[in-house]
Amino acid sequence: MKKLFIALFAIFSLMATAIVTEAATPGNQIAVVIVGGADYRTKDFVKLTKDLFKVSEGLTLAAGKEVQNKYQMYWLDKGLIDEDTPTKEDFVQFVNYSGYRKVLYLVIKDSVIDQHGRKKGKDRSRASLTVNAFIVDKTKILKFDSSTNEEDSKTSELRARLGAFKQCVKEISKNFNPLQ
Repeated sequence: MKKLFIALFAIFSLMATAIVTEAATPGNQIAVVIVGGADYRTKDFVKLTKDLFKVSEGLTLAAGKEVQNKYQMYWLDKGLIDEDTPTKEDFVQFVNYSGYRKVLYLVIKDSVIDQHGRKKGKDRSRASLTVNAFIVDKTKILKFDSSTNEEDSKTSELRARLGAFKQCVKEISKNFNPLQ
């Protein structure tokens, strides 16, 4: 009886591992690439994208250092040390290069930081930015959306940027969810 239990447990463990492994392969993943300055690639910004974008059943969302590193390698393989301004062709080529099912590009534009309203010796920061979002498969851009927002922060420019980014991504995610 004990041997039967151990054998069944081993079979179920292998099956579960196979299912999880299959779901996590790049072909079953939708990746999020943030195109913008280094400030926008920190853990806080990546966490926001993971929290706000949802995927259809059977797919997983890939975001963060691994995806951004693949994106950087794409540019290195093209002979560029730093990212260039991406074109429509670059978006499609990266999907094929990376092996992901689709890629959601969040392109940050028009980041403006104003210092204003000195209060108790501290400046208040206001960030205004535009996020353009493109969902791309291996052949074309499937969907586009854009959002412009601003946010104030009493503590730092980065917190103001994070707040404005969150508002933009929240607005865009309403039109994109679930990612398929």
